[in-house]
Amino acid sequence: MHQTVGTAETLKRMESNRVRNKCILLVVLLVVLMGAGTAVLVAVEDLDFVHTFYCVVGTITSLGYIDKCFSTEGGRVFALFWILSSTIYLGQLLFAFAVLRPAFADDGVVV
Repeated sequence: MHQTVGTAETLKRMESNRVRNKCILLVVLLVVLMGAGTAVLVAVEDLDFVHTFYCVVGTITSLGYIDKCFSTEGGRVFALFWILSSTIYLGQLLFAFAVLRPAFADDGVVV
């Protein structure tokens, strides 16, 4: 039942857990940022939920297809900070997934 694990194996597992926890945190923060963007667009820009969610996803992924999401001055001020932070978090999340994949491959888990 109990195995003796070497120091290298323990450090490898700790690193894998650290990256996995970072991925979880970044996913939670990205969902919070998406919720904040959706809430502000519904409240400030007076858009319906479906159009708002489309604008949020399009803006975060930097597709550039968004024409009339942030049309008011308050919405544009919010967008300055929100677009920058959410795009950075998405980039960090994708990088963390790229770092995490080899860790799972070493454990024999197919991703």
